[in-house]
Amino acid sequence: MMDRHSLVQSSRQGSLNVTLDERASLLHSSQRSIQYSHQNSGTLSDDEPEFLHVEIPAISEEDSRLFHSTSIALHTCEKTVLKPYLILLALLGWRPLIAATSFPRRIFNLIYLLIIVGCIVASYVVKVIVCERDVDFPAPTTTPLDSEIVSEDVKIATGSFLNATHGTYARCPHMFTIFIVPQSIHFLAYVYLFYHYRIQETEQLSSLIETVFLQTTSAQSSVTSAAQRRLTLTLRMFLFSGIVWLIFTVAAELVHFVHVMHVHAAAMEERQYVWILEVVGHVIINAVFAAIVINYCTQCQLLICFVRAVLLSIAERSLDLKTVMKNVYGLKQFVSRLNSQIATATSMCMFVFAELLVIAFSKLIQLRRSSSYFIWVHLSMLSVQWLLVLSAVVIQAFRLTELLVKLRYSGLSVRVFGYRTSPQLDLDSFLDYVANTKMQAKLFAFPVRLRYIIGVVVVVSFVFLILLELNSSLEESVII
Repeated sequence: MMDRHSLVQSSRQGSLNVTLDERASLLHSSQRSIQYSHQNSGTLSDDEPEFLHVEIPAISEEDSRLFHSTSIALHTCEKTVLKPYLILLALLGWRPLIAATSFPRRIFNLIYLLIIVGCIVASYVVKVIVCERDVDFPAPTTTPLDSEIVSEDVKIATGSFLNATHGTYARCPHMFTIFIVPQSIHFLAYVYLFYHYRIQETEQLSSLIETVFLQTTSAQSSVTSAAQRRLTLTLRMFLFSGIVWLIFTVAAELVHFVHVMHVHAAAMEERQYVWILEVVGHVIINAVFAAIVINYCTQCQLLICFVRAVLLSIAERSLDLKTVMKNVYGLKQFVSRLNSQIATATSMCMFVFAELLVIAFSKLIQLRRSSSYFIWVHLSMLSVQWLLVLSAVVIQAFRLTELLVKLRYSGLSVRVFGYRTSPQLDLDSFLDYVANTKMQAKLFAFPVRLRYIIGVVVVVSFVFLILLELNSSLEESVII
């Protein structure tokens, strides 16, 4: 027992001696370095002490708490917003599904990508076949004028119209406008983002999130962690809204399938594989739409918070003009990337949204009261789903553009009322820089301003009313 006790005591003493020796050596080396710097500088005299006491100020409690809360908020945002979004991109084939650390993993990612692309293309083909070969509904045995419900159902499902000469239905007369154009644009948008996300790896959402959180941290105490929590909640709301919209589109398609099963159950049982393939492709196609819209709306919201932080720093005079100009330059970089990359794919999708909205709404207006209840619900849901995504994109782009215009005019207040102790030359330089920095959110290469939105709505409404009147006149002439 004595030997064991003495052994433990000697080991502790040895560790203590080692620790003291290490501290002494570190102190000696630091003293030598400080003495060497003082000798080279020539500022110390013989009367002054040989070593200089150096004190490193500690980080204040407020700064420590601020940076700690920012890191927590950023980690929460990346975990609850960015990670699910990146998973969605991986499921769509825009990112590797698993880390390509070996050759079998690369083969697996390639096979999965081919499956996704195959499902999308197969869904395109199935929709055309359904329209061309009348898979939804067999040819009606009664005349269209005698059975209004069946005739209206066939017209809605297949896009066919009544031939005035023979009294029969021409199958899929508007295939190019209803199927070929939307599907081609959708596939072009998918390939475009695949090139940017998978090949070039230029997805900028993660870097934008970090920049915006750091920007809000550098502001004064008025921008607290509550603002960061609200930003995280808003981004989560966009992600959740996209998922809800995707479920809503599936529900609208299921309403159509339920109606088909109710009218022609035998045809559904014979073609179950067609419906399964169409449902899977429908989900993937709309998931691509949802991912593009979520990305665009999220980046717009982050840039809106970025602009608000810059405007707040200008109003509170919390940062010097040079730092503010650097922030404006960084904001310009992100806006340019938004308009050049994701805005291009979003503009393609908006064209599809607008076209499908017009088609669904026009069919909804032309329905008769004797039409099936399922057709009313299906077309109403289609109109609502395309109107929602179209409105969300336009509203976010409009909000961002209005704040960017407000930022341009902020230089006038700085020039008139001054900025801290900055000289007149700096104020003039800041005014000239901000006024010449033209930043606007663009769709279809046009800035999203209120006057342009009103003009487009007026023109589209006028053209739509003319088309409805022409269609009503054509139907009256056919009946007569």
